[in-house]
Amino acid sequence: MASSSKLFSFGLGVALVITVLGLRWAVIDHYGMDLPENDQWDAEGIHSLLAWYQHRPLLPELFTPHNEHYVVLTKLLNLGITVVNGQWDQRLEGLVNAFLPAALALALWRWARGFVRPGLVAPLGFALALAWGLPLSWQNVIAGFHSQQFFMLGLAFATIVWLPFARPGGLRWWLGAIAGATGLLSMASGFFAAAIVLVLLGLRLVLRETTWRAAWPSAVIALAICTAGWLMRHEVYYHAGLKAQNVHDFVQTIVLSLQWPAPFSRSFGVLLWLPWAWLAWSLWRSRRIPDGSRVYAWVLLGLGGWVGLQLLATAYARGAGGPPPAVRYVDTLVFGGLVNLLALT
Repeated sequence: MASSSKLFSFGLGVALVITVLGLRWAVIDHYGMDLPENDQWDAEGIHSLLAWYQHRPLLPELFTPHNEHYVVLTKLLNLGITVVNGQWDQRLEGLVNAFLPAALALALWRWARGFVRPGLVAPLGFALALAWGLPLSWQNVIAGFHSQQFFMLGLAFATIVWLPFARPGGLRWWLGAIAGATGLLSMASGFFAAAIVLVLLGLRLVLRETTWRAAWPSAVIALAICTAGWLMRHEVYYHAGLKAQNVHDFVQTIVLSLQWPAPFSRSFGVLLWLPWAWLAWSLWRSRRIPDGSRVYAWVLLGLGGWVGLQLLATAYARGAGGPPPAVRYVDTLVFGGLVNLLALT
């Protein structure tokens, strides 16, 4: 019986990965193009490929900021694809990038299946396959340069799942710490996961669900990552006009993001985020969540809070005029929707 269950679980995991890859590859096949575009000419062409093929030191180019971001992981990945392929091909980059959301969907499903009811395991896999297989954020599907979105998502997930809850010094704890530090090389807001770790540790200390002796190693690592992320801030003068110019722009950008995919329905935004809000209230005000599920609930609280920090940062840096969320940020909103779906379970 156990063997059949493991085989069924393995089959669902394989089906999840194949579905995500197949759907994204179909979009790339129909709409993708091999020529680089937009930011790729600068970040990839000048600050990685040119240095490699001219046999110049690569490290300074990898750590040259791209606008406000250090996209070191994306530069390294796409440089490796180009070197192996023998030519610069954005379509191939998109095909390889598809493995990142597929891996994240699988990791989220494997983690959650240990907590949700058995009857929900398969539907959850189906929901994850659609969430990151369909081109909801089409720009991140066909553009070879946008792998940084999923590097940041995946590393944040690993950091929040492992660093605050694993035994300090153990394998998972070290993996969480490494994921948190590596997040600094994904995007400018890559250190937000470490900030969430500090918040979770603080809340659990207040509620006496952990001790300072157990929490301080994770707190020190998270604080170091946050400090490094803050010191790595890089402002560019030519993006000043893209920032929120007033409180109205800032708030409206956040509200429209919370309401995605129905940006003009405030009731939808409230309903979408109600499960996470109720989970947060239940953790803080009651003990109705059983001990065996509290870590699951704390992680979901942290993941939803991480999405919230991303929305705040986006509203500040790209909130001029109070616009709806740009397509390249939709994967973060999809992640927020999945967190609320899991909060219902």
